Amino acid sequence: MTLWNALVEPADPDAWLETWENGTFERRTWMETIRTAEGIAAELIRRGVQPGDRIGSVLDNSYLSAAFVLGTWWSGGVLLSFPTPSRGTSPEAYVHQLTTLATSAEASLLVVSDEFALPLAEVVDATPGNHTSVVGFGDLDTEGTCTPRFADSDDVVFVQYSSGSTSAPKGCMLTPRAIEAQLDLIGDRIGPDELGEVQYSWLPLSHDMGLFGGFLWPWVTGMSLTMSTPTRFLRAPYTWLEECADRGATYTVGPNFGLSIALRAVRRRGLTARLALRHWIVGSDVVEHRLLAEALELLGPMGLPDTVFRPAYGMAEATLAVAMSHPGTTPSSIEVSLDGLYDGEVRAPSGDEISTRIIGCGPPMAGTSVTVDGDGPIGEILVTSPSLAIGYLGNPERTARAFPEPGVLRTGDLGFVHDGELYVVGREDDMVTVGGRNIYTSLVEKSLGEDPRLRSGSCAVVDVRRDDGSSLVIIAEPASTDIDFDATARELRQRASRESGLSISECIFVPRGSLPKSPSGKIQRFKCRSVASGDDSSTITRVKVG
Repeated sequence: MTLWNALVEPADPDAWLETWENGTFERRTWMETIRTAEGIAAELIRRGVQPGDRIGSVLDNSYLSAAFVLGTWWSGGVLLSFPTPSRGTSPEAYVHQLTTLATSAEASLLVVSDEFALPLAEVVDATPGNHTSVVGFGDLDTEGTCTPRFADSDDVVFVQYSSGSTSAPKGCMLTPRAIEAQLDLIGDRIGPDELGEVQYSWLPLSHDMGLFGGFLWPWVTGMSLTMSTPTRFLRAPYTWLEECADRGATYTVGPNFGLSIALRAVRRRGLTARLALRHWIVGSDVVEHRLLAEALELLGPMGLPDTVFRPAYGMAEATLAVAMSHPGTTPSSIEVSLDGLYDGEVRAPSGDEISTRIIGCGPPMAGTSVTVDGDGPIGEILVTSPSLAIGYLGNPERTARAFPEPGVLRTGDLGFVHDGELYVVGREDDMVTVGGRNIYTSLVEKSLGEDPRLRSGSCAVVDVRRDDGSSLVIIAEPASTDIDFDATARELRQRASRESGLSISECIFVPRGSLPKSPSGKIQRFKCRSVASGDDSSTITRVKVG
C-alpha cells in the first residue's frame, strides 16, 4: 500500500484523533480528518498552489495543522516543516528566522497559527524580494472538494527542518518512498497487533519524532490518538501520565528530558490511576539508565511493566528511526570505564576507575545497517536505510558531506555496536581534546547533572574562545536560587576534573528554562557559547573557578 492509500484509507475509519483546542480536547474520526484535509487542499489550489510548490508551516498540534499535513500533499504541494521556537529565542529573533527560512526556500505560502500570522506577515511583507504570503490556519476554508494531486514516489514532498542543536536549521528532503519505508520499519519493529487501541503524544508535529512516530504512525495503523501540545505538557507535565491512564493508552513516545519532567510532576502531585502502557519509545536526546530505573520504581505499582521502555536512536535524515529496542525486552545497558571511553576503548572498569552506564538503542531497523567509521570500536555512526533523505534543500555542500554516496548517511554522532545493538556516546561537535584524549561533553554533562542542586538535564559544558585563549565553561540551571553558588561551582569544577580531566574556568548559572535547547530537548551549543561569551544577559550569576 502506498503512503497516499494509507492516509486516505485508514485501517480503522472509526478510530479517532483527539486534539487540544481552546482549553479542552475535541475528538474527530480519522475519516473526518481526511475530509477536512481535502477541503484544505481545495483551498490551497484556489490560492494558486501548483504541484511542486513549496508551502512552509509551523505545525502547532491543532486539529487544522494536523489535517493541513495531508491537505498540502493532496494539493500536490511540498510541505516545509519549520521548527518551533527554541528555548531562549526571542519572538523577534524567531520571526526573523522563519522569514529567512521561507525566503531562502522560495515558499509560496507560510501557514502558521492564527495569533502568529499577523506579526509574521508584517515582517515577511517588508522583506526585500519576498514572494511568500502568510496565512493563518483559521483562514483556510475546509469545506471544498478536489481531485487528489499526489506526487510520485520519488518526488520531494516533505522538508523536515532540524531544530538547530549544533548549527542553523537545515532542511532534510524526503520522498513518499522514504516516508512509506519508515512507517513500514516502525511497524516491523513494533508490530501493530501488539499496540492495542490508543496512543498518546504531546510531541510537536513540527519535529520528526512527533510527526512520524507520534502522528502518522497511529493514523496509518488504525489506532486512536490523543494529541496534546508541547506547551501544555511543559506547563502541566502531570497531564501526560494522567491522560494516558484515563484513556487506557498502550503506546506513547517522548524524549528523556520529558520523562524527567513527568516523574518530577508525579512525585509532587501523585498518580493513583493504573497505566495500561506497554510501549514507551524513548529517544531524541540521550537516554539515562538512572532515569528509567527511577520511572519503574515510581510507576511500577501503577501497572508500568519493566519491559515498557523502548530506547531508540533516530534523526530527521533517516525520516525517523535508525535503531529501536525490541518489544517485550528490558533495555540493554553496559557499564564501561570512563577513562576507556576517552581513550577510544569500550571496556569494563577496573579497580577504582570511574565508570558510566550507557543505554543501548536496540538493533538497527529492518533493512537498515549501522557501522562505525574509526580506528577503534568507537567512531562516527554511518547508516544505510531505505528511509534516508535525499539531501538538504538548497545546500549541496552540506549534502555532499552528510551523504557521501547514495544510500549512505554520515550522522556526526559517535558510538559503537555491541552484541548487535547500537550505543551512542556523543556527537563529534560535542568533543573536546584534553591531553590527547577525546572527552565527550555529553557524558560530563550527564554526570554533573546528577548534582541535586541543578535541574535535571539542564547543564552544558562548552568551549569558548576569548582574547586570552580558549576555555571551558559550565552553564547550568539551578534547582533553586537559594543555593550557595560559589560552593556549587567549585564542586562542579572538581567533579569535572576528577572524572574527565577537564579544567573549567567559569560556572554560569542561568534562570529556569533559559539554557538554550532545541524544541526536542537537545542542548544548542552554538547558542550556549553566546551566553558564555557574555552576549546574553539572562544570567543569575557567574562564578570564576579557574
